[in-house]
Amino acid sequence: MIQLSGGNDGLSSIVPHGDDELFRQRESTLNPKKELLRIDDYRAFNPRLGAFRSEFDAGRLAIVE
Repeated sequence: MIQLSGGNDGLSSIVPHGDDELFRQRESTLNPKKELLRIDDYRAFNPRLGAFRSEFDAGRLAIVE
């Protein structure tokens, strides 16, 4: 288990890119949608979490929201 604290939050790590209201409210802090590493039509990894994305794709990482 990895717990992240400090300036990071879950919505910055696993971004609900399908939620347009989130992008309106956090336009200055979220990465642009085109930079996100899409998981599905609603969720995406932050682009700096590419190594986690590889583990997720290999079935060795689960996301609990």
